[in-house]
Amino acid sequence: HLTGSKVTPPVTTAANGEVKVFLNQNETQATITGEFHNLSSGQTAARIEALIGSTATIFDFSTIGGTNGNFPTKTIAVTQVQVQQLRAGLWSAVIASVNKPNGEIRASLTQHSDKSDFDGDGSNDLAVFRPSSGTWYAMNSQGFSAQNFGDASVTPVSGDYDGDGKTDRAVFRNVNGVGVWQINRSSDGGMTSKSFGFATDTPVRGDFDGDGINDVTVFRPSTGVWYVQKSNNTGFIIVSFGISEDIPLATDMDSDGKDDITVFRPSTGVWYWIKSSNGSVGIVQFGLSGDKPIAGDFDGDGKNDISVFRPSNGVWYIYRSSNGTYDIRGFGSGEDIPVAGNYDGDNKTDIAVFRPSNGVWYIWRSVDGTIEYKQFGLNGDIPTISR
Repeated sequence: HLTGSKVTPPVTTAANGEVKVFLNQNETQATITGEFHNLSSGQTAARIEALIGSTATIFDFSTIGGTNGNFPTKTIAVTQVQVQQLRAGLWSAVIASVNKPNGEIRASLTQHSDKSDFDGDGSNDLAVFRPSSGTWYAMNSQGFSAQNFGDASVTPVSGDYDGDGKTDRAVFRNVNGVGVWQINRSSDGGMTSKSFGFATDTPVRGDFDGDGINDVTVFRPSTGVWYVQKSNNTGFIIVSFGISEDIPLATDMDSDGKDDITVFRPSTGVWYWIKSSNGSVGIVQFGLSGDKPIAGDFDGDGKNDISVFRPSNGVWYIYRSSNGTYDIRGFGSGEDIPVAGNYDGDNKTDIAVFRPSNGVWYIWRSVDGTIEYKQFGLNGDIPTISR
């Protein structure tokens, strides 16, 4: 997530950008995507650099000009040393403009996974947790997988807790009134178990310190307090933000690469969030009681769009952060579970629902506007990507 504040010295600009690097399974190739928005003048240069004493250029995006743009996707060969540098956080991306020839926006690349990317390819998998048997099922680029982890009493909280770029199976469990997180690490197959929160707390999945690793987080409805154990070992975030009826979410409203503490208040349809970039509070009325709030970047500008799915009419309402316009689409029914995510490998969230009665996933692909239908799951399954 590129911003002016990450340039040395910092640049005051409204511009932002996003660069993604996807490694293939053998880690011999990297597929690179990039975009930028609201540059102060025409784009003149863009590259990925490795900071290893001196600066070495890993990849040059070239010049496409303009103040907003998407670079062509490119796949390059990478060495084992370069992969180690990437995983160590030594790669950074910079985009320059006419007014800022040395760089208008910059950021380091950090590992990132989602709630449902078990193969780490950057796209969401079709994946469910079956409470009746405690089994996780996934379908992705590596085929079909099934693994037992949990039971009917747990809440699935899958995410990348070990920083390997793949989603880990994880559950939140009530142990004598204490909230216990149990994580099946994808990096080595081992298990992490930690007590954090009360069993009555609501677990939240998010990366609030921006290190690419999911932070263990709970929202306590009884007090409206958030508790975040930062995975970068710099302590905790404890903040009172919300009331008992609020629905907690992790969103990135300011495109700084850190999730923002966010709540949706059903009684009023109001969203409240704390910007991690500067601590200010955002407030927007968007939605009705009964709506399901959605965290997603539907316009691909690097910021989450305020959006809801309305079960009463099966309509999605999206307020685009890029230009302040609305996207209103009928897609779903009252029984459907919203499972918005990136299923087609572009930089935009796809509108999608899981229908419990037939176990079918319906995905409106943002890359080409087509509708994809896939049967994967049974009635009673919980899609791992769902909130």
